[in-house]
Amino acid sequence: SGACAPAGFLGGARVPDPPPVARDPDVSGTMRSLLGDARELRRILLRPGRLPNEEDVERLQELLSDMEGAVDRLERAGGAARHPLLETNLSEFRLDVRYAQASLTKDPPDFLQVAVVPGACVYCHSAPPR
Repeated sequence: SGACAPAGFLGGARVPDPPPVARDPDVSGTMRSLLGDARELRRILLRPGRLPNEEDVERLQELLSDMEGAVDRLERAGGAARHPLLETNLSEFRLDVRYAQASLTKDPPDFLQVAVVPGACVYCHSAPPR
């Protein structure tokens, strides 16, 4: 069974093996890093009862910088060239990250633009991180 879905997930149909890029340790490690960053972004933005404070804004900036670095690593590892979804969507994701970075420099920061970034996982995946 493939690495992207549990056995039986598709009604008993065999899940195809992931493309070679998904088995590349550099690419899969970078994707796990992006997932962790996206989850932390969501956690900061979705805390009940309060808006992000200055310390949170600094952390959001760090996370977005890390995510942009991850995009650079994916490109250097050749992941985009070997995986059609990455090739199609990585530049779109980079733009979302850059817009989010710029939105945090506004007074007041535009957290809605930052909230777009974790949702951008749907460019390649069927759901945003939880």
